[in-house]
Amino acid sequence: MWLSKLDVSTWNLRILGYFLRKIVFLTVIFSNSDPNVIGRKYFDFLYTYRHMPRYLRVDRGNETGIMTAIHAYLIGQVGDFDDPIDSVIFGKSTSNKIERWWRDLHERLEGYFKEQLKALLDNHLYDPENVQDRKMLAYIFIPVIQRECNTFVNIWNEHRIREQKDLLLPVGIPDHMFDFPETYGAFKDGFPLTEENLRDTAEASGVLEGSIDFLEEDERNLFGTVIPFPETIKCSDAVKSYLTLKRRIP
Repeated sequence: MWLSKLDVSTWNLRILGYFLRKIVFLTVIFSNSDPNVIGRKYFDFLYTYRHMPRYLRVDRGNETGIMTAIHAYLIGQVGDFDDPIDSVIFGKSTSNKIERWWRDLHERLEGYFKEQLKALLDNHLYDPENVQDRKMLAYIFIPVIQRECNTFVNIWNEHRIREQKDLLLPVGIPDHMFDFPETYGAFKDGFPLTEENLRDTAEASGVLEGSIDFLEEDERNLFGTVIPFPETIKCSDAVKSYLTLKRRIP
């Protein structure tokens, strides 16, 4: 499982060249290396907002290939670059503007679940080489972690960022800065997207072909007969729910 982030720096809201720090989505996914999954998540984001960033900043890696292709293709349709690939900036994730946010996430959320998962592994209750074990674990934990991530993102976007010494970034509430950039001497950059733009891109990239669900429909239905609503499981009950599922599904 992997936490996938897209911060507002990719939306390119700018104040004198510095980026605001709103998290527009945080998604828990089954694979950190499948370009189809990463590309689909980016496409879903564009489909929801109907506005694309001028620049996309990504790590160099095969997993970002389809996402990069989608971005460059759309820029070629609606942007103003001589070469659309110039709208893609490659760089290490450690150079982004929200490293403090990731530290907070680890301290308040990620570490908690890692302890649970490590206990399962150490007690031989989870075999990472067993496909069934991996699917059952993901069925239980992904919805629970996603719910907690959504809550964490909402809290972050609604809290006030204080001025930090030697850090030249805007001060304020991320949601407000994002919605009203003019108040902070900024402007919303990027390009609007139409239904036709998105449909054309989906056809050209094939990003909507097939399912990105980590479970087959019959597997999800089977697991649902034991634990029908995993997204409602309390964080403290996730391990117990996984063990129940493992015990009752051969």
